[in-house]
Amino acid sequence: MNHRAAVQPVLLAAAFAWCGTSSPAVPAPPADPVPRVRNIQVVPIHGEIDGGLEHFVKRAIDDAVAAHPDLVVFDIDTWGGQLDAAFEISDAITSIKTCSTAAFVARKAISAGALIALSTQRVYMAPGATIGDCAPIVQSETGPIFVGEKVESPLRARFRALARRSHLPAELAEKMVSKDLSALCAKDREGNLAWFTEQSWEGLDDSSRSRYHNPVTVVPEGQLLTFDDQEAAKWGFSGGTFADLPALEKGMGWSEAKRLDPTWSESSLRWLSNYVGIFLVLGLAGLYLEYKMPGTAIFGVAGALFLALALGSQFLLGMASYTALVLAGIGVLLVAVEILLFPGTVVLAFAGLGCLLVALVFSLQGFALPDPKLPWQAIQMRRSLITVLSSALGAGVLSIAAVRWLVPLLPLHEGPYLKATLADMPADISPPPDALTGSIATVRSVLRPVGSIDVDGREYPAISITGMLVAGTRVRITGKRGTEFLVEPLADA
Repeated sequence: MNHRAAVQPVLLAAAFAWCGTSSPAVPAPPADPVPRVRNIQVVPIHGEIDGGLEHFVKRAIDDAVAAHPDLVVFDIDTWGGQLDAAFEISDAITSIKTCSTAAFVARKAISAGALIALSTQRVYMAPGATIGDCAPIVQSETGPIFVGEKVESPLRARFRALARRSHLPAELAEKMVSKDLSALCAKDREGNLAWFTEQSWEGLDDSSRSRYHNPVTVVPEGQLLTFDDQEAAKWGFSGGTFADLPALEKGMGWSEAKRLDPTWSESSLRWLSNYVGIFLVLGLAGLYLEYKMPGTAIFGVAGALFLALALGSQFLLGMASYTALVLAGIGVLLVAVEILLFPGTVVLAFAGLGCLLVALVFSLQGFALPDPKLPWQAIQMRRSLITVLSSALGAGVLSIAAVRWLVPLLPLHEGPYLKATLADMPADISPPPDALTGSIATVRSVLRPVGSIDVDGREYPAISITGMLVAGTRVRITGKRGTEFLVEPLADA
């Protein structure tokens, strides 16, 4: 994540001193939503923001609202995570209309955590807690990379709207998202603060600019804004600092809160979702081994179970849709038909594998195709494709290693392999071509046109040069092609 440069606290402190204690730093924030409440529901938002946490928070909000509370408090401690999941959680919080909402930042609400915290009507913080730094990034081999204006623009708009709803400086909220902006404040003739970006300030004409004095750049261009608890309180982003959540409840005169923690199943599903990539590798490797060695069953069953774990956990978390499940089912069915009914056709196996890979991509991102209005979905789809293709490559490597070193150690490897060898056989056991040319033989197995013939009680492979011949037909050997004799029916056959 990106952190503030050392100069930022100095600039903020200088701005505090310049503002003085007699002038309000920001427009007076609204009164605390509910100074006296009896029914409080607490929803914890801890750890990485992902689809699993989104699923839990939405469920917890539904349960909390069903209890008809006076206040829902979101206990936040996160470095951030997936932007699409954060937007979903933000929408779920802002959609609460029957009661008030608040956030308590226990240690950090960074990146997506800041978006979630500002989605409530009031934020409170613990000593030393931080909030901000919500520039959208993607991880690379060299570290985090800013994704740019296409994603920053809608994210800034959301922060701007949330700040204005809570009567906070929108320019400061935007500085949590974009480092290329600057936040500047100046006092008007009544001593109140007005906020500008550096660009908007420079764009004022002389007459408009004369209405303000003492402009100060609070956060310069090139830095992302992250508040500690004192700075957040000074600029109105926090309603106060409290040692912990019970201290907040006591300080505000609230009744004891009821905490809505994840169920064991939700915790288990979130744990499983951390290993989806491993399940994909093992599942695809199992299906490939079963395809290469039909009849062992154990590899096919194990592969299907691992893929079911990957897809099932994502489906129960709300990430995988029914479309993904149907595609996965079709893929497994096609692979099974290839293995059990038409081995060697390859086309069915490749079609089934394609369906499986598409289903796995869908299950990792929670949507089918990216919405142009949500540019971060394209980034998420690219990440899903990389994960699935990397898993397929890993499955191929694992399969080769298993065939080379693991399968020979298993007792079940005797099934697909022959124990007999050709070490003691003569170099060439078939008669020379001229030896049987012109001989009369009988078709032993139907020639379609390939089959076998019987010559003096011995069976030889043969090809009919006139089309299909049924068993029992008398034929004459006319020559030899490779290891197979060429035959034609007798005139009186």
